[in-house]
Amino acid sequence: MRRIVVIGYGMAGHHLVARLIRVGRDEPGGGFGLTVLGAEVGAPYNRVLLPEVLAGRIDARRIDLAEPDDPRVTVRAGVRATRIDRRRRLVYGDDGSVLPYDDLVLATGANPVLPPLGGIRDEHGLKPGVHTLRTLADLERIQEQLASLVSLVSFTSPGGDGRKPRAVVVGGGLLGVQCARGLTLRGLEVDLIHQGPHLLDHRLDEDAAAVLARTARGLGIEVHVECRARTVLHDRDGRLTGVQLADGFRLDADLVLLACGSAPATGLAARAGLAVRDGVVVGEGLESVTDPRVHAIGDCAHTQHGMRAAHGLAAPALEQAEVLAERLLGRPAVYQGSSTVARLTATGVDIAILAAAPSPAAEPKPEHAARTVRLVDPVGGTHRAVTVHGGRVVSSVLIGDVSAAPRLARLVDRSGPLPENPLDLLFDPA
Repeated sequence: MRRIVVIGYGMAGHHLVARLIRVGRDEPGGGFGLTVLGAEVGAPYNRVLLPEVLAGRIDARRIDLAEPDDPRVTVRAGVRATRIDRRRRLVYGDDGSVLPYDDLVLATGANPVLPPLGGIRDEHGLKPGVHTLRTLADLERIQEQLASLVSLVSFTSPGGDGRKPRAVVVGGGLLGVQCARGLTLRGLEVDLIHQGPHLLDHRLDEDAAAVLARTARGLGIEVHVECRARTVLHDRDGRLTGVQLADGFRLDADLVLLACGSAPATGLAARAGLAVRDGVVVGEGLESVTDPRVHAIGDCAHTQHGMRAAHGLAAPALEQAEVLAERLLGRPAVYQGSSTVARLTATGVDIAILAAAPSPAAEPKPEHAARTVRLVDPVGGTHRAVTVHGGRVVSSVLIGDVSAAPRLARLVDRSGPLPENPLDLLFDPA
């Protein structure tokens, strides 16, 4: 029986386990025995939905993922892998366990990036009032402070001074915008600060970002771009009071949420001598280029040959899990990159950003010029754009009106036929 050990029980690890169970159901003699080490205590959950829980749009119990019910699978929640011995093919856990493996899968995900700000950490970790949102434990910590603010801030009391609690969100990417909106829905006044030239500057052009910023301001979010935070301020009692900016200006704050991106969690892999770049370097079969017995999927994986990585997005991680499940069961499959669909859905803010996977086999000819069409209504808060090249939809940005997103998401995964006028792609055929 093949012994498979999976380190990490987030969405990628969970999907791999579910796929192995489903695809390997008819394997002779069971085919494999699988042990999962998950550092977090409790059931696996859909991390993408954490901002929705923060906003109060859904209940935390609704983000749980189904636990496997299969005698071949052992899940050890709350056990962190501490060391990998590749020569002897052993994994060591922080509970003293030693697990032998024939194949090892790293699905360790990513860690939040902490910006170089003063006053955010002490010897215990993040200081009170300073948060990230990567795990369910992070969410619970934020929820506890929100409950405290609601009970303590004077505007909730008869005769109070009417002051609402204030939050500063650092980072104007998808997560930052979504969290900023979520906190306004929880009754806070929010400042969103971003060091780049405009919101989502890695994904949106200036015109699209201007529509998004106008929408955010209309929802009560104060947007500050080209703005760098210097220090988080606390009073003598250790209570968070504000954020000092690089230009000397001060923003009052009762809560600070850091949404500055994530970095692949590769420390365990690096200590084991595996090649690490922006993630564990893997080939088209998702096996480490250093050791074919070790594999990596999801946020911790770095694919070769320019294939689009899964960092921060769920769909590519799930596709990688499906490919790897096939390979672990001895079936031919390769990972050739993923189309990406980044979605933000919050009350009053809807964004869809799509990009096609690299496709060398369908490379457009030089004489095929890319065509981009845009429909922009800054006052109405909508920006719709699509780019086609060589009979393919290669990218699209939709803000405000995302009704065309399902249709475009299907088209980025395959070549035409497309309408003669790309503008027609931005309207629902119905």
